[in-house]
Amino acid sequence: MGPKPYKYYRTPPSSAAQAAAPNEFEQEKRDLLNKLALSRQRNNEKLEVINLTQLGNLHRKHDKLDAALKYLLEAYAIEPEDAYVLNGLGMIYFDMGQYEEAIKYYEAQMSPIVTMNNLARAHRFCGEYSQALHYVKRVLAKAPNNAVALNELGILLRLQGDYPQALATFQQLLDLDPKNKQALDGLAMTYRAMKDYAQALATYQQQLDRDPNDKQALDGLAITYREMGNYAQALATYQQKLKLHQGDEYALRGLKKTYSTMVTRAQKDAAQGEREAAVELLEQVIAAEAGHKAAWQALQATFQAMGATPQAINRLKKRLLLNPTEEFARAQLQASVETFEKEDRLKEASDLAKFLHETQPKVAPALALEKPFISWKERVEQLEQKLKRQEAELMRVQQLWGAGQVALGMAHEIRQALQVISLTAENCSADLEGNIIDPPQIIADLAMIAQKVKEADYIIEYLRTLSRKSKVDEVELVDVNQVLEDSLQAFQQRLRGDGITLERQLAVPIPLIKANKLLLSTVFNNLIINAREALTSQSAKLLRFETKVTAAQVEVSVMDTGPGIKPEDLAHIFEAFVSTKEMGTGLGLYISQDIIQKSGGTITVTSTVGVGTTFVIRFPFVSQEQNDESGQDLSS
Repeated sequence: MGPKPYKYYRTPPSSAAQAAAPNEFEQEKRDLLNKLALSRQRNNEKLEVINLTQLGNLHRKHDKLDAALKYLLEAYAIEPEDAYVLNGLGMIYFDMGQYEEAIKYYEAQMSPIVTMNNLARAHRFCGEYSQALHYVKRVLAKAPNNAVALNELGILLRLQGDYPQALATFQQLLDLDPKNKQALDGLAMTYRAMKDYAQALATYQQQLDRDPNDKQALDGLAITYREMGNYAQALATYQQKLKLHQGDEYALRGLKKTYSTMVTRAQKDAAQGEREAAVELLEQVIAAEAGHKAAWQALQATFQAMGATPQAINRLKKRLLLNPTEEFARAQLQASVETFEKEDRLKEASDLAKFLHETQPKVAPALALEKPFISWKERVEQLEQKLKRQEAELMRVQQLWGAGQVALGMAHEIRQALQVISLTAENCSADLEGNIIDPPQIIADLAMIAQKVKEADYIIEYLRTLSRKSKVDEVELVDVNQVLEDSLQAFQQRLRGDGITLERQLAVPIPLIKANKLLLSTVFNNLIINAREALTSQSAKLLRFETKVTAAQVEVSVMDTGPGIKPEDLAHIFEAFVSTKEMGTGLGLYISQDIIQKSGGTITVTSTVGVGTTFVIRFPFVSQEQNDESGQDLSS
């Protein structure tokens, strides 16, 4: 396949000239045809040749090459040695890509400089660079500043890879004529060949500053952007050119090549694991050219390789929101639902199935992966029912776990109370046997026994309530301070025995919140147990609780001076089965977070190694109007 026709490199007419071209062409054509008829009527062959040549050049100027060739061949038949006719024929054959024919007519010309320049150009397009260089040097030996020869020399030097000399030659041409467009073109193309894209862009922009409609500069700018990998700018530049020059074949060809380059780059990215980048490129192609088959195929393959990842699902959701009838996105998301079901990730499966149901078009397309006789609505209901069963089972496990943890922590408290009761009773018995009657001491001992019985009774009652059946949706208006005090009372003796200083700063009065009292106490108990274990080996043992009201929230802070949590562990502290303790289950904070979130609250943690850890729980409190409806007092 030969080189491109030369017409690509011709200086384009201005916008005004293009707009006026059709009318001017017809008028000029009529005038020349009238002159031709008159010259033939008068048998004036010289004038006939001139008129035929002018008609040929007029048609060539307007890219009507077949008609141009017809007129010039008629002139050639009359005067085969006319330089203008020979040059015109050479130009037309050159524009048509018939370079061998062009060379034949160029060689027959009488003007040596024009002939040699044309021959150099024709040989270059044939790929015969040494022959082309031979003619250029002959021209420059006769006329060192010949602009056509200098431009041809710069092009030949660039094609042969001698970039410094090519730049010097184009600069020489520019010094001779600062407005020379071919010199700027040559410089920009040489910079691009050198991959000096910044200089190439600047040079093309310099051309566009002079003429915003410059076709070749717009093409060069777009090609440079494409070679840089800036595909968005390349596409935008080609689109800009098409707005200025509708149907421009080189802009259309450039767009096609850019799309192909983007698909190839995306496939390479996907093969290297950079699938999100690949999807980004492919979606750009499809957005610009919806029917691009290769891009669609590559996009589907990339999404299938990504599987049911959050990145893939988010992009597919976006595609489906923009176009609910897109079968590919819907089928991929449906496959993700099935993947989640197989992996027992029912919450994600349910949410995604619900999304598919809600975005289903009124007239839904047939889906290759759709299960027969089961609608999306039924799928969603099935998944939600299964999810509720799992949540109920998890809640039962949570309650049993909470009761077991607290029971272990309080067994010592009950035993300690019983020991005090036993020892005091023995002392009273010994005093009576020894006939030591000290009424104030006996009264004090009995008071001590009564107090310890009450403490033991409180602990037993507390454990009994923990064993009762409760659900997270059984909520009531709760005083956070009271629930917190109950938990601290239960652990206070043990904390004191461990040498832990307990501080409280509770906001009074404090608004009520809606929560499950039993589950909330489970959260506080878990945080107390964790803090106590963290403080065991510390010299400074401080556990501080604070409640306060901020905006529309009740805030509970639990701070300890323990060893702190490492940053790499802190990021996973609320995940199930993740524990920093040797014998920990890794469920305590996971369950606590779940309880708080289902009550409409949040829990966060900050920690510094060697300083301590702070948990902050926030709940929305009940407004006065809501409280009035419930008939309870908002403040404690």
